[in-house]
Amino acid sequence: MGFVLTRQNAPLYEVNAAFEQAVKMDPKRQLDELVIPPDLTEKFNAVRDQLVGCLYVTTEPIDANLMVVQNDSIVFNMATPTVLCELVNRNYQLLLTKEDYEEQFMPLNLTAGTTDTLFVTLKPSLSSSKQKKGKKSAWGWVARGGIVAAAAAVLYKTVVEGGDENLEELPAPPDRPSQ
Repeated sequence: MGFVLTRQNAPLYEVNAAFEQAVKMDPKRQLDELVIPPDLTEKFNAVRDQLVGCLYVTTEPIDANLMVVQNDSIVFNMATPTVLCELVNRNYQLLLTKEDYEEQFMPLNLTAGTTDTLFVTLKPSLSSSKQKKGKKSAWGWVARGGIVAAAAAVLYKTVVEGGDENLEELPAPPDRPSQ
């Protein structure tokens, strides 16, 4: 929409509002500069740079589990190394875990218009020999964080208390066309 408004010489605030909406829907979106004309790319990127910051996260050892948490919800769950591009001024926390290593928990600080680097060295866990094989240290954090309780409450509220009266019948599939 921002491209169309730009070509129609719409007021700048309307163009910027359309670009802001697009960026908020998909903060990771990068324009293909071989397809999109430079004047449109420049305007879009100017708005995006005011809203989005990126963080390259890598760990030692490599392939640690990175969870991005907001309040009591896991927003992203991926392995390192990775690049996070998100809207700035959101209250995110990073949780880095790997089996047989101590977990690291830290705030996510993004600066608009930049790509920063975060390198984290995970310390070997002192109790790694006592932990059962296959047990992830993140589950202890998840239980402490209340995510399991919150999910159970939502499940109970929607499924158990909702009953069958809240369920709608789905329509039957359409008839196949005949030749």
